[in-house]
Amino acid sequence: MTKETREFSRRKFLISSVAGSTALAISIGDTLAAGKQVVNLLDEGSPLMIPPNFAPSIWFTMESNGATTIHVLKAEIGQHIGTTFAQIVAEELELDWEAVRVDYPEMNATTQDKYGIQITGGSYSTNEMFDRLARSAAVARGLLIEVGAELLGSDINDCKARKGRVIDTVLDAEISYSEILSETAISHTVEEDDLASVKLKNRQDYEIIGKSLASLDSPEKVNGSARFGIDAYVPNMIYGKIIGPPVRMWASVKNIDDSEAKGIDGYIKT
Repeated sequence: MTKETREFSRRKFLISSVAGSTALAISIGDTLAAGKQVVNLLDEGSPLMIPPNFAPSIWFTMESNGATTIHVLKAEIGQHIGTTFAQIVAEELELDWEAVRVDYPEMNATTQDKYGIQITGGSYSTNEMFDRLARSAAVARGLLIEVGAELLGSDINDCKARKGRVIDTVLDAEISYSEILSETAISHTVEEDDLASVKLKNRQDYEIIGKSLASLDSPEKVNGSARFGIDAYVPNMIYGKIIGPPVRMWASVKNIDDSEAKGIDGYIKT
C-alpha cells in the first residue's frame, strides 16, 4: 500500500491505494456510511475500512456503481423540486443524467440536527438552495478532477469533467467517476471559504439546467409507491376529522349529538 499526503490551498486530502481496489469518500462535516474491509498491506492485523461512497455534503451522495442520489430537504407537493435540485447538482458536478436519482430524507429529532428545519413555502426553494447546491457540486467536481488526473498520471490543467468522466484533453485519456470511486479512498476536509471561492460554470455552458427533462419522481407518483405526509403512520395511530362551524368567526360549540356516530365501527369520541 502506498500512502501519500498532499496539501493544497485551503484543501487537504489523503489518497490511499489499497491492494489496487478501494473506494472514495469525501466528507464535509458529514458521517460516512460503513464501508468494506480490505487487507492493510503494511499491517495485516489491522484491516482497513474503505468507505462505500463519496458524500461531499449533506445534499448528495455518489456511489462507486456510478449512481448519484440527491437528498431533497424540501417538501414535494407537486412542483417537482427534487428534479430541479438534481439538475442543479448534475450540471455543476458534470453527471450523466441517466445515473441521477433523488430521495427525501425523513425528518426526526436526530436528522433535524443534521439537515436543519425542513420548510417549503413562498416558491422560494430554488432561490434559496441554488447557490449552495451548485457550489457543493462544483467543489466535488474539482476534487474528482484532481484525483482523476492523479490516477491518469495527467496534468490537472489538461483535465476536465464531462458526463461522469474525467478527461485528459491532451493525452486523450479518461477515467469514469465510477472507476475513481472504486479505486481510490480519499479523506477530505473542506472549509467554508472553498465553497465561497469555487468557480461555477458559465450559464451559457449549461446543458442540464433550463432543459425540459422528465421528472425523476414521476414513476413513483404514478404507481403509488411515493410516500406523502398523508401516508405517515405510527403504531396505534388514530384518525380525526375537523368539522368547521357554520360561520368562521365567533362560533363556539354549544352541544354535540354523536349518537349516530357511535354506531360506526372504530368511532372513539367527538
